Amino acid sequence: MGGWNELQSCTLALGAGLPRVFLGSYITGFANNHATITHGCSIAVALSNYATRPRGGFWRTDNNFDPVLHLKNILLKQSLDVTPEIYFADGAEYDLPAVHLEPAGVTSIDLRAVIEGDEIPPALKPHISKYEMVGISYQWSWPAVIASIQSTDLSTSLSAASSPLGNKSVVHHSPEAVGPQVIHGSWWRATPYTDDIVAVGNTSLAAKHVEVQVSDSVGNVLVKKQLLLPPHQTSLVRVNDLLSGNVDPGDAGGLTILYAGASHAVVASASIEDTTTGFSFTPQLVEQVAKPGETAHAVTLHAPGLMLGRADTTMGFAPGTIFTPYAVLHNISPDTITGALYLTSEETSGAPVTRPLDTITVAPGATLKIDMSRYFPSSTPLPDGIGHLSVAFNGKNSDLLFDVGSVDQSKNYVFPVVPSIEAPTTSKIFCYWSLEEGTSTMISVWNYADKSQDATLMLYYGSGGQYKIPIHLEPRQTYNLDLMMLVHNRVPDADGKELPEDVGSGSAELVGPKGELDPMTVVVSASTYNVREATCWPVCTNCGGVVAVSVPNYQVSVNRTVQATATVTTGSGIEYMQGGDWTIGNPSIANVSSGGIVGGLAAGSTSLDFTIYAPSGSFQCYYSAEEMCESYFWGGSGSVSVSPIIYNISPSVVTFGSGGVPITISGAGFGTSATVNLPTGVVGSGQSTTPNQITLTLTPQNGIQLGSGGSISVTAVQQKSNLIGETLDGPYSMLVIGDVQFTCIHCQTTKERDVTYQVKNYLNTNAGSVPICEIPVISNWTCNNGSPSPNFAACPGTASTASNGQFTDGWTFGPSGDYLTPTGCGVSVDDRWYWTPSSPTRDMGHLYGAVYTNQVVENGTYPPQTMIGETLPF
Repeated sequence: MGGWNELQSCTLALGAGLPRVFLGSYITGFANNHATITHGCSIAVALSNYATRPRGGFWRTDNNFDPVLHLKNILLKQSLDVTPEIYFADGAEYDLPAVHLEPAGVTSIDLRAVIEGDEIPPALKPHISKYEMVGISYQWSWPAVIASIQSTDLSTSLSAASSPLGNKSVVHHSPEAVGPQVIHGSWWRATPYTDDIVAVGNTSLAAKHVEVQVSDSVGNVLVKKQLLLPPHQTSLVRVNDLLSGNVDPGDAGGLTILYAGASHAVVASASIEDTTTGFSFTPQLVEQVAKPGETAHAVTLHAPGLMLGRADTTMGFAPGTIFTPYAVLHNISPDTITGALYLTSEETSGAPVTRPLDTITVAPGATLKIDMSRYFPSSTPLPDGIGHLSVAFNGKNSDLLFDVGSVDQSKNYVFPVVPSIEAPTTSKIFCYWSLEEGTSTMISVWNYADKSQDATLMLYYGSGGQYKIPIHLEPRQTYNLDLMMLVHNRVPDADGKELPEDVGSGSAELVGPKGELDPMTVVVSASTYNVREATCWPVCTNCGGVVAVSVPNYQVSVNRTVQATATVTTGSGIEYMQGGDWTIGNPSIANVSSGGIVGGLAAGSTSLDFTIYAPSGSFQCYYSAEEMCESYFWGGSGSVSVSPIIYNISPSVVTFGSGGVPITISGAGFGTSATVNLPTGVVGSGQSTTPNQITLTLTPQNGIQLGSGGSISVTAVQQKSNLIGETLDGPYSMLVIGDVQFTCIHCQTTKERDVTYQVKNYLNTNAGSVPICEIPVISNWTCNNGSPSPNFAACPGTASTASNGQFTDGWTFGPSGDYLTPTGCGVSVDDRWYWTPSSPTRDMGHLYGAVYTNQVVENGTYPPQTMIGETLPF
């Protein structure tokens, strides 16, 4: 069976060949107005401004390999257009036409048909080679397309797979971030005729000097090879050629690839294959990532879904086919690793049984190939069915590369399984499954924990088709699914739907009972196989996880609370209001409960931080990243602004008269230097402030707005309190309560008219003693002598109403006598009255008319009529 790149390949193997998954996301350019992200990655929010271009997936057309590019859209509600890119071995590039991916959809492209057809321009035909890289380009806010390459050689029963790794935004950055990079892996001889082929590609724009080292089982370097890789070029290295054939069956050792550049500027894969038997396997090749803060801890690696013992003949295997596990351990740490190896399987009753196998010790840099046959003598043979091989040790998650799988006695039926770390994980994405041309897909889910686990397996197919499978697993129990059997048996799902009989391909996702972010205690594997053609390849399996955490900005008052929530966005584009751990930057300003209830303590502003422990969304396939879907602390930060609060103001109605009115503001969070925000036309003086009370005197000014629309707030530490309504009352209008006309004293003919007014407040109460004045406007003088000098209460002045708010205004030419001639001469008057709390004064009302020596006209009325009860508002 053939393997290629960061992939475990399998031949006619059932259970699963779980592809390696990359957990660290290549995401750059985060811009968000109210959230930040920890974990060392970020999100671009402008969809049209972010292009992700992973590169470096190897594909091959040597011998009779037929490569097929599978593209999977992990977004559940958004379609995408993706442009595939071919990079020939000499670096020449050709972009294929864009393909459209429906939400959760998959599509496949026959790459051999592309290069052998008329699609490639004639000028590029000479660049076509047997080993090439591929990339993809599309627009989205985070990597949302999983690309995997399946290459199958039916003539030798070999299958291989790969996936792009290098990201253009990183490896094409100018200048490129140059640092020492190390890729680790292992090689081993499975048969006398196996060879190890290492493909090395440069995804960057600068030439790379690459050193390939081959070491023996104890870590001694046997040979070194220097490569110079121009941009986008690919080179092949055969281990047998480097070792001049000086290896024996069963030998094993390490592979080390060194270069300087950005992470994944150079990508590599290794394939162990024997064309005579059909054996193929791809050992892990991992670019080492430094984690200075990580300390040694208990680590368990599980390889689920191994074929064990006698194969199931109902699946097409020949009678007598026996599967045996294999395992190769490579220590890439500087410390000796000692651990325990054990196998878990199920008895015929379905009860899980764990069998300790051995204690293993692996020195730094050493490679240990384990002979599994010695653990299963005839007295205790292998159980039949599906099993799970595990290794437990104390160290770091990335210390040990664990190449593991199963192989039959002919070395033809081979399938590997990539291990997963034992840790709660969120959703799992199966990027592709197939039921076309006699193939089927197997999915295994193992609950490694000592407690039961529920989950749902969602199958996506066609244009929006979904099939839902509820799964309940008792402690350490396994669920195995053969999709072909599911279709043939016409089994309805939880909603009564059946998979169409003509369904060809699709994808799947395993989620917990509460959705994508619900932790599960499971590890999974999957593979697509064809017994008739003796081919098998693992299904690319990714970690569904977090791509962004967003925390809003909150406003709360002192002694009040607000419920904070964080929005967690998963790789599928679904947003969840998620619970996690909350902390406050400045605990003297606010506090926060474990459930996110924020309480205001003092006026000011502080950060509000949220963290959850979850995997990050994984977007590349067949890459054995050190994390292996382990969880990280993801965090988002918002802010909390705490404002002072006003409980009440006393008095609630401020009635202005001739002076200021004292008020008391009661609340919290005022500090000692708060600012009181007053309505227009009111000023405060004599302020005294304590944290819970403010006293000051309010004085009306020009432009005051009387009525119920006034409001008062307090600002402390740049934070403004709530608004409290405060009714501002005061002189507003005049009411005529008396109106008499008579001959003025010491006059024979001159008339006088006295009008008595009641000054009313806005709320219709009688005003008290308030300062008033008048401004008469004189016009149309008709008497013989000069213009008059009117006698009136000038503004501003010292005139006041009586204590009950009343005053009398008299109109006359007197009162000293009839000294103006002729009789009937006079003047037009427009007399305006004002309340004078300040200067300029405030209009309360006015009378207009004419004054003559022998008569009085007011408001255009003659002869005089009563005006009692008439309100004259300003």
